[in-house]
Order: sequence, then C-alpha cells, then structure tokens
Amino acid sequence: MAEIIGIFGFTATIISYQCKSRKKILLLQLLSTTCWMLHFALLGAWSGSVLNAVAALRCIVFASRGEDSRAGKVADWIGWVPVFIVLSTAAVAATWGGWISILPFIGMILTTFATRASSAARVRLITLPNDPLWLIYNAMSGSVSGVITEVCIIISIVVGMVRHDIRKKK
Repeated sequence: MAEIIGIFGFTATIISYQCKSRKKILLLQLLSTTCWMLHFALLGAWSGSVLNAVAALRCIVFASRGEDSRAGKVADWIGWVPVFIVLSTAAVAATWGGWISILPFIGMILTTFATRASSAARVRLITLPNDPLWLIYNAMSGSVSGVITEVCIIISIVVGMVRHDIRKKK
C-alpha cells in the first residue's frame, strides 16, 4: 500500500516541475507531499512523514504568495521562512531516527526557501540540491517509489529548466 501511495506522490511530483506557474507547481506539490506523508508513515519512516506534513502546510501558505488578496498578503510575510524552519526542526527532534533524519531536514530547509521564491525558475533551481538528500533517505527507509521519484525529479527539474528557463532566455 505504501508503494501505491508513493506512485501517486511520484506522479504529482514529476508533473509539478513541468508547470509554468509557481502556483501550479505548489498546488501539485501539496498533493504530492500529502501522498508522501502517508507513504512514509506506512513505512514507519516518521521523520519523512512529519516533514512532509510540514511541507504540505508550507505549500498551502506559499501558494497564495504575491496575490493581491488577504491570503496573498499573509503568505508574503517574511516570517514564514523561520516559522517553517522551526517546525521542521521540531519535527526532526520529535521523530529522530539517527543521522539519517538530518538529510530530509536539510532538504526541507532548501525547499522552504524554494517555495518562497517568486518565480517558477527559482523554485526549480533552489529545489534541485534537495533531491540527492531525499534520494539517500528514501534508499535507507526502504522506499522504492521514493528512490525512483528522486531520480526522476532531478531529470524533470533539469528538463523544466531547459524548457522554461534556459530556452526562455534565448
């Protein structure tokens, strides 16, 4: 069951990096992080599960960033970055599974800055270093779909960068 849920997370994750808009990336990542939260819980990989719960909340908050609305103004608050860093720290402290818990934690910090970024190009660029960390965590946690996902994410981000960022500049 964990791997079936992981496949849904995989699909949403890969599609997200092909989106042109930052908001669409974050909404698909909300679906993805929800799937990964369940996936890791079923595997007993609690740091990964709880960090994905924090990531889902982060996607909800930052999806409205830059909008001319009340939600957009709340999401624009610079204080969200330290709030999510503190939540991630608390999540890892509460679910500590040894040094392996540090890897997704560092990834969460990187993606916190990425989801706060103002453009899809910056989201892709800042997110890229996160994936080798999760790749190792997935392998150590026995997540086959997670390992496959991280390899494909790296490829998808690079393709998205070429399609939307590099070719756009030319």
